Amino acid sequence: MVVFVVVLTLLSVLVSIGSSVDLTLVERATGRTVVDAVVDIISQSCVFDNDRLMLRRIAYAETRDGAASYTFTHGGGIWQVRFKHSLIVDHKSLKGRTKRQN
Repeated sequence: MVVFVVVLTLLSVLVSIGSSVDLTLVERATGRTVVDAVVDIISQSCVFDNDRLMLRRIAYAETRDGAASYTFTHGGGIWQVRFKHSLIVDHKSLKGRTKRQN
């Protein structure tokens, strides 16, 4: 009986691991889980030197981790970043430009 319970427990763990979804890749996903996962990914990349959880605080201050009704209304998402105001550049907009023009 104990062996059966152990096997059943292992099977349920494997099924839950196999069926998990990376919410950081799901369009319009919101919530503290999503924000924490994104912040962890960025922190592990070492892009920023000790940001004191700034991204975490911005997400909460701007949209309450995406819970605010206006989160996706104007295209800013959880962090309310709009492409026309950011340094992020779409690679298609650079097509045909020389290095000097960039």
